[in-house]
Amino acid sequence: MPIEDIKLKFAQNLKNIMQKRNKTQSDLVKDLSFRQATVSDWLNGKKYPRMDKVEKLANYLGVSINELLMQSVSEPPIPEIQLTDQEKSMIKKYRQLNADGKLVIDNQIDFMLYKQEQSAEKEEQNLG
Repeated sequence: MPIEDIKLKFAQNLKNIMQKRNKTQSDLVKDLSFRQATVSDWLNGKKYPRMDKVEKLANYLGVSINELLMQSVSEPPIPEIQLTDQEKSMIKKYRQLNADGKLVIDNQIDFMLYKQEQSAEKEEQNLG
């Protein structure tokens, strides 16, 4: 496999695992003391990390080194989601909450989605 393909595969694996773990590029930079430009190059498939960095990433993300380096046949990749600034802000605030606070927010979201769904169904019935 050409080195370019290996870099791109690593980048995709890293993005997928970060998404599953709710980690951002900034989290890697801050928590692991990596340079911003270096992490950006890894995520964009421009560079490939040394094995000590791969090991550090794997430990931090709670995965095996193989999961970072190889294609997982058991799970399809998660599509990349682009967050708005407002969504990023909400996620940061949510992460600061304790378990009880998160439960309240989760329940509120579920309730609002339920109300929205009920409203849409009612509107659909009125049109039909």
